[in-house]
Amino acid sequence: MLTIGGDHVGTLDVWYRCTVDTAGQYLAVDESQFMVKWGPVKDPLLRLHFVRSPQKQPGAHWHVHAERVAFAAILALAGKANAHSLGSLHLPIGGTRMRPALEDLLEFLVPECGVDAADGWESALATGRERWRRHQIGALVRDAPDEAVRVLEELGYVVAMPQGGPRLPKQASLTLS
Repeated sequence: MLTIGGDHVGTLDVWYRCTVDTAGQYLAVDESQFMVKWGPVKDPLLRLHFVRSPQKQPGAHWHVHAERVAFAAILALAGKANAHSLGSLHLPIGGTRMRPALEDLLEFLVPECGVDAADGWESALATGRERWRRHQIGALVRDAPDEAVRVLEELGYVVAMPQGGPRLPKQASLTLS
């Protein structure tokens, strides 16, 4: 429940669908969605959507459910079927590993939208964001160990090749998805 001055003004819906990663070793988010709904309106204002194996849209993307005539005109000129709906667009953000955390959305809602927060919220968000980013760094290293080795060696570390050669990831692509 989202409140401003103690009054209920909306909701933050959060859901995750998880699976095991490609190595079968770690829990991985298969799909997640964070939706900000305001008042009694059914459609969200904002949606942060992530799909681990996207088909056509970027894997991590925002949907902004707000309308602007200038944007609708551009979409209509481009022949888009949903020219009237900015919320139908997928605004790419950071891909699988660099996508925002729930803490990033919460940090927007509190200072920018005036949503009420408990004492200590900034510290809690900083701790959660740090945990999220460190987890993602570990996943990035598993995705691109050669790049991790390069950076560590630049920092003066000595990195040894594992016996039997490197264990390469099943999916080594760091594309937009």
